[in-house]
Amino acid sequence: MLTRRLAWKAQAMIRNVGRMGSARAFVLEAVIALGECDPAAVGAAVTIELCGHWEHEGACRWPHNSAIETDTAPALLRTLFVADESEERGVRERIEASLRSAEAWRVVSVRSRPVAGHERALAERLLAGPRSPAP
Repeated sequence: MLTRRLAWKAQAMIRNVGRMGSARAFVLEAVIALGECDPAAVGAAVTIELCGHWEHEGACRWPHNSAIETDTAPALLRTLFVADESEERGVRERIEASLRSAEAWRVVSVRSRPVAGHERALAERLLAGPRSPAP
């Protein structure tokens, strides 16, 4: 009986990836024409916008992870972030504004998409981790 209950709870957790309290995991994708800039600078710009600096102490208010694929031109940036549902739009706007304000690259397009299957473990980890409170 205990094994069945644990299996049921595990299945419920899998179904609810992206939810923990009112926080959820979201994804923003951007197609970026990099030019001659360092691709890592794109993710750093996102972290600076959300955290104040790319090297910061303590937990993020909006835990996130950015990855950039440079195998093709233009490059594809993926930022997976955690936010309360009420903050999602504002966080997306901050990320997009930080990308569009840079002179070292050009944003071709930006879109939202669901968390992909291969990103679920990352989303779970970010959701389970600490978050700094709103100021």
